[in-house]
Formats: sequence, C-alpha cells, structure tokens
Amino acid sequence: MGSGGGGGDNGMMMMMMMMQMQQQMEEQRRQQAAQMLAASQKAEGQNYQRYQDQIAAQNKKVGGQWDLYNANMDKILKLNPGYNANKRYTFNGYTINPEYKKSMSQSEADNNTDLLNKWYSDLDRQSLDDYNMAKSQYDASKTWLADVQAQKDSEGRVLGNAPAGTWGAGGGMVSGGAGADAEQDPSGGAAGMNIGSGGANPDIYNIAGGPSSAGASSSGGLAGSNVGMGGGLSGSGFLGDSGGGPSSSLAGMMGQAIGGGMGQNNKQGAGTSIF
Repeated sequence: MGSGGGGGDNGMMMMMMMMQMQQQMEEQRRQQAAQMLAASQKAEGQNYQRYQDQIAAQNKKVGGQWDLYNANMDKILKLNPGYNANKRYTFNGYTINPEYKKSMSQSEADNNTDLLNKWYSDLDRQSLDDYNMAKSQYDASKTWLADVQAQKDSEGRVLGNAPAGTWGAGGGMVSGGAGADAEQDPSGGAAGMNIGSGGANPDIYNIAGGPSSAGASSSGGLAGSNVGMGGGLSGSGFLGDSGGGPSSSLAGMMGQAIGGGMGQNNKQGAGTSIF
C-alpha cells in the first residue's frame, strides 16, 4: 500500500508540473504576441508620423505658392477692382486619409502600416503635381500684375494729368480748342474751326476787325485763308488797301509783317504787335 500511495503522489506532481509548463508557455505566447503587437504598432506609428509630417510639409510648400499667387491677385485687384480675367485661389490643405483608424490588433497595425506607406507615396506624387501647378499660376500672375501695372501707369501719363482718352482729334486739351491731329473739313476748312463754305468763322476775323466781304477761297486751303489778301482784311491792319502790299500767300504775309513790308498806309510802329 505504501508504494501505491507513493505512486499517486508522483502522478499528482507530474500533473502539476505539466500545468505549470503549460501556463508558462501560454504566458510566453502572450508576451510574444504583445511584443509583436507593440512592434507592429510602433511601425504603424512611425509611418503615421512620417505621413503626418509629409502633409504638414506639403501644405506649407504648395500652400505657400498659392499664397504668393493670391498676394499678386490682391495687388491686381487693388490696381483694377474690375479685373476678372483671373481669380484668387482657395487652397484646401492636405489631411489624414479619413479611412485611417488606429489599430487594435497586430493584423490591423500591420495593415495600417502598409496603408500609411501607400498614402505617403500617393501624397508625394500628388503634391509635386500640385506644387508645379501652383508655381506656374504664380509665375503667370506676375505677368498679369505687370500688365495691369503698365496699364495703370499709362493712364497716368497723359499731359496735364488729364484723364486718359481726352487727347486727340477734336479734344479740348489743345490751345484754341483744336485737337492734336484735327481732321480736315470737307469744305477746305480745319475741323473744329466752324468755317463754312463761302466765309470764315466771324469770331476769328473779329480779332482783326471783322470778316472781309469776300467769300472763301476755292483753292483748297483753309476756308477764308486767301480772303482779301490782295486788298487786306477789312479793318484788320494786316495789309494796306493800296498797292505795294505783300504776296497773297500766308507765308508772304507773315514775311512782310516781320520784315517791315507792310502796306504804306498801315505801317506798325516799333515794338507794336501786329495783333
């Protein structure tokens, strides 16, 4: 009986040892699983941080180009509030892919690690394309700004600081009211001088004492330019009423006035204006 009891004790001891070994193996498996999960989640965390850093860097890089573009657009709109050929751009920054969910297991961690690596690569390609686009638009905006600035500058370079568009034929910015390149009146007179066929503007001749009774010349010059050249403008003081007067041409008249060749009956005193 004694030996039988001893055998029973040995059997109990063996069973307890096996249970302890099993527990130890399970604990080792749990520890190994925990270590593997930690390693996978560490890799996931590293890829997540790398992906997040990439997002921040590309938001700064690409967004910075759009900021420069928008700054030029603001300058353009300040110079020309009605400019609408191009518009400001609203840059929506990159964000973490909404599919991402933090892992709860090793398999999820491993899967996330792969996804994060893929999203990083995708963003790298996309942000490069976006940067090139933003830079090209920024470079173009510099040209647009220069054009608008040049247009603004040209508007401020008119003589006398008058508004653009007031200079030219028929404009009121030239002495006498005539345009800088006044058109010729079909009747032979200068446009804007109000000279009709058969007579001159009475306001012009009133300066010299009133118009001559003669009509406008038919030679094609200024209407009234040859009126009374041989006998003088009536009461004008330009030419004498008798012989010895100057040539009938306007050049001759002025030459005589300067050279003292005025008519005998209408000589001007020294220093006296012919007007």
